Amino acid sequence: MKKTDTLILIFSALGIIISAYLSYTYFSSEQTTFCLSGSGCDVVKESPFSKVFGISVPYIGLLGYIIVVLTVLYKGLGSSRYSIIYYLSLVGVAFSSYLTYLEVAVIKAICSYCVLSAILVLAIFVTVLISKQFKSATSKNNKFILTSTIIFIVIIGGSYIAHSGVRKAAPATKTMIELAKHLNSTNSSMYGSYTCQHCNTQKLMFGDAFKYINYVECNPGGQNSKASLCSEKGIDSYPTWEIKGQLLQGAKSIRELARLSGFKPQKPSSDK
Repeated sequence: MKKTDTLILIFSALGIIISAYLSYTYFSSEQTTFCLSGSGCDVVKESPFSKVFGISVPYIGLLGYIIVVLTVLYKGLGSSRYSIIYYLSLVGVAFSSYLTYLEVAVIKAICSYCVLSAILVLAIFVTVLISKQFKSATSKNNKFILTSTIIFIVIIGGSYIAHSGVRKAAPATKTMIELAKHLNSTNSSMYGSYTCQHCNTQKLMFGDAFKYINYVECNPGGQNSKASLCSEKGIDSYPTWEIKGQLLQGAKSIRELARLSGFKPQKPSSDK
């Protein structure tokens, strides 16, 4: 087996392990190992940006890695398989770049597993790009740079369009409504600013159940602003949650808010 094939298989195998694990935690709602409760892992996983066209991002990653492995192992494609892997990994790099942008600039939380997966995709891309097999396969193709640029732009643009609707409040689940009402009844509050993107992300986690949250607008230019109250409380970072008299900075996962507030979802009553 060629060195290039071996490296791609190793990177892809690691990617499959990470994506499979994230898919499991997403499906089972388990907390991710080595990520503290309420950390970036939870916030990113529970954000409305964790799906694209209704499909969980880890599922997409898992499928992508599996396709790369199958392409490497299928010798019937000859040297053209390196071109296929190049374009597959290019799609992965573009998609990972967009997701990393969301984590840094929109969600304001970093998922270490997601970053590691992005590095693995980049490693596959670079491995193929510098390989002799790929250079040989593309030596007579003068349009592959233009094609690559178009693919990169289309993937990022398509991902952005896919998320264009998540900035609107979605219908909330019964448990989410119960949690929001519980936070309200226990005098918990969220302090934020209408200009704060990660405050908006926190609101989107609740969907239309956010109307039950006691939200305090701290920006003087915001609607129903209570800037003086925020100043009295010493609020200087958004969002900040006040739960049980304690001020907690930063966006929190739904799991973390439930734990901090002592919320326990109601169990469905069974008919006797």
